[in-house]
Amino acid sequence: MRIKSLPVKVSLFAGIALAAVFAVGMTVLVQRVGTTVESQTLKLQDETTSNVSAEVSSRLQAAARIAQNIASTMSGLRESGVTDRAAYDALLEKLLADSPAILATWSAWQPNALDGRDAEFAGQSPWDATGRYVPYWNRGSGKIIEEMLADYDTPGPGDYALLPKNLDRAVAIEPYPYMVAGQNLLITSFGVPIKVDGKYAGTAGIDLALADVNQVVSAFHPFDTGRVMLISGTGIAVSHPDPAVIGQKLPDSDPIAAIAKQAIASGNRAQGEATGADGAVWRFMAAPINAGGTEDKWAVVSMVPAATLSAAVNEARGPIVA
Repeated sequence: MRIKSLPVKVSLFAGIALAAVFAVGMTVLVQRVGTTVESQTLKLQDETTSNVSAEVSSRLQAAARIAQNIASTMSGLRESGVTDRAAYDALLEKLLADSPAILATWSAWQPNALDGRDAEFAGQSPWDATGRYVPYWNRGSGKIIEEMLADYDTPGPGDYALLPKNLDRAVAIEPYPYMVAGQNLLITSFGVPIKVDGKYAGTAGIDLALADVNQVVSAFHPFDTGRVMLISGTGIAVSHPDPAVIGQKLPDSDPIAAIAKQAIASGNRAQGEATGADGAVWRFMAAPINAGGTEDKWAVVSMVPAATLSAAVNEARGPIVA
């Protein structure tokens, strides 16, 4: 059929043009909605990662401050001439009693650096065979007791005491298992050098049981299906969805370890997508933190299934397309 009427032709062409414009407009709108939703999901994941980072940082810094207080107070006492071990014990016990969130308070003095009486106390309860002032006040058994530190002169197991001395700074020790009141616990230590008249005299510190930190971190589930982890500077899983992995060093091939390492090395947030151990594609985001305010960095890592994020975008597009 040939259309001869000019008004009809104009109306027809106008309708076709309007339909084309509408189609293009809808395509652009759907793309913009998708981009906006993707941006929002990225922002929400970033906010979750930031919130967990802030919570973990706050807990670690609160514990590290106690270690600093022990070192400063003991330094002041020793410089003022106080050498009575009972006075130092009272300090450690009191600080532990007033700080239910930490596991232990302790100090590892150099030989004869406190009172010059190590030989006199050697082998006498509660001291060890050296007689050095190395008390370990802890609540591992449910009540506060005093034991003696172990391995404080042995590189590796004794890094909690040795690294602050060797590095001459406050140190967040990598997570490690330690026997406390008969229990094998995953802990971290914050150690601070004790200086007497400007010279190193020992290390003061606290121990923090990481089970509580794991409980806090694992409670976060971004987009309901996501997970959040805490990874130490050397790749040890402090918090992880798989309980069997906690306390273990993640292999370099693990995407969680890779993104955490990237964030720690750069000192900035890192993100990316990778296939997880379950075969699914996940979006990872990592934020570095200064553990306990020290120079030692850990990382909070969040991961969300790509399928969850795609579903959110498709859901947002649906009403427009329909």
